[in-house]
Amino acid sequence: MAKNWHLSSIKQLLDELNTSIEKGLSTNESEKRLRRLGPNRLATGKPISPWGIFAHQFQDFMVLVLLGTVIVSLLLGEFLDATAILAIVLLNSFLGFTQEYRAEKSLLVLRNLTASQCKVLRDGHKTVIGVDEVVPGDIIFLEPGDRVPADARLIETQNLSVDESNLTGESLAVTKDANWQADIHTALADLKHIVFKSTLITRGYATALVVTTGMDTEIGEIADLLREKPSTMTPLQRRLDQLGKILVVACLVIVGVVFGVGLMHGLPIYNMFMVGVTLAVAAIPEGLPAVVTIALSVGVQKMSKRKAIIRHLPAVETLGCATVICSDKTGTLTLNKMEVQEVWTPSGFHRLQQGEALKINLDKEDDLFYSAITYALCTKAEVYEGEEAFGDPTEVALLRVSERSGLRQSNLRRHYPKVKSLPFDAERKRMTAVVRDGNEYLALVKGAPDVILQRCTQIMVGSKVYGLTEERRQLALSALESMADQA
Repeated sequence: MAKNWHLSSIKQLLDELNTSIEKGLSTNESEKRLRRLGPNRLATGKPISPWGIFAHQFQDFMVLVLLGTVIVSLLLGEFLDATAILAIVLLNSFLGFTQEYRAEKSLLVLRNLTASQCKVLRDGHKTVIGVDEVVPGDIIFLEPGDRVPADARLIETQNLSVDESNLTGESLAVTKDANWQADIHTALADLKHIVFKSTLITRGYATALVVTTGMDTEIGEIADLLREKPSTMTPLQRRLDQLGKILVVACLVIVGVVFGVGLMHGLPIYNMFMVGVTLAVAAIPEGLPAVVTIALSVGVQKMSKRKAIIRHLPAVETLGCATVICSDKTGTLTLNKMEVQEVWTPSGFHRLQQGEALKINLDKEDDLFYSAITYALCTKAEVYEGEEAFGDPTEVALLRVSERSGLRQSNLRRHYPKVKSLPFDAERKRMTAVVRDGNEYLALVKGAPDVILQRCTQIMVGSKVYGLTEERRQLALSALESMADQA
């Protein structure tokens, strides 16, 4: 596939990929392409076996010096010293192995959390397949909460917004349009007619044509650059390596000096050689690698309590030496999740700490109660599998407040069945959901405050309804201005 495929029309891409919007690929053709191009996944390198992790602990130069000391001690008949030094080496290796093995297992769990299935058109029928089985030419269907399985050209969109923060670093969702036209100078982040692998659908629906998969995708190219980056020694590793070499040279000097002095005094050659070797062995700091490993392990444990995974122990020391960190903050220093910090209703302000619930009396239908059910019902955001919410970041933040306060979206939908909804658009500047409340109807509206206030004649304060006077209107606008100043 040409590098600038985003400049091609849908018809050109369909012809080049030998597929159709009506039928998609045949099962036989998709299997051929899967065998030829390989599975649609990012290369992560060969998994390290437990034995490989354990063997890695013996690559440090100081550890090799200690192993050499064990051999020399055995040759000298110092079995107790040899046993003690070997025990220290094994303890050091076991501590390092334990930390790195746990990190590898944690990373494996995180990789398995990625999307595993998607909806495609095969043989003219919609079907669900594993993401690994997606191939160029597949017609895929996307909806809120879906992770885009591959780089694809949009064929049809309905109010589509995509969170591309893990690719571009942009925290705001990007509006997509299948009819948008690109030119050769258009930047990656500005391509409105393309969706990229691993990005998240936050709102709307789409049909798209898969063009590239696996390591040929944009995120795959980034992964390839990271995979090819050579590893370097940390400052501590370099110092220990230098210390080990200095000790080896010092030991050889000690042996030479003792041996030479002994010869000058006419002492037996064998005896002087043994004395020199014994002094050299005694000069080796056997406990140093174990002390360093224990200190680094303590750092790893402290960071794990803060939900940070350290794959290799020496990385703790490198991070400790850092004075400046240059990072794309989205998803690294921030979570790319909006949180409601404060809610205003006519009864007053309600300040929320991170993750805190609104104090709602579920038996009392007041202004706070109706605000919360509006968050849950007048929205395109959805709660999936009872926990995770997907959709527009602002709507998701509001929905989380309702969920934490005990007003579960699934329960509210059963109690207040939706009759009709009008989506938010630039002209109306508001969204409306009409629900059934027993034998009555309830209209829930959210949108631009100035637009909604113009259409209101009454206001609920607590559980009582009053006429919306100019004084109360100004009170609402003042609260809005106060909160806007804090944004």
